[in-house]
Amino acid sequence: IYFGLEERRSSDIDPRLALGLLHPAWLPFDTRSLRNFIPMWIGQCICTFFSMIIYAVFDCMIATMVLHICGQIRVIGVALRTLGDQQVHGNEQLFREKLGEIVKRHETLN
Repeated sequence: IYFGLEERRSSDIDPRLALGLLHPAWLPFDTRSLRNFIPMWIGQCICTFFSMIIYAVFDCMIATMVLHICGQIRVIGVALRTLGDQQVHGNEQLFREKLGEIVKRHETLN
């Protein structure tokens, strides 16, 4: 806030240009008075904080979705590897049922 107040003391700037704030902006009011400057500075600080959180949440959400899908594909791979175990060996109907379940699970991931 101190550096913003020092920057605002320049006399050759347009009063509508809000210099000294976190993000310079054109505002419909004069921000040279402390009555307007402090609430705008606090508002920009709060908005900056929330925008950082929102960007971080979406990045983490996408990474989590990718890891979840990779885990599900690995589970399908394990199911395919164990498809020919001793229970199914020789029983074609049971083999087809288990293979059908694996295919359905794979299609739900797409």
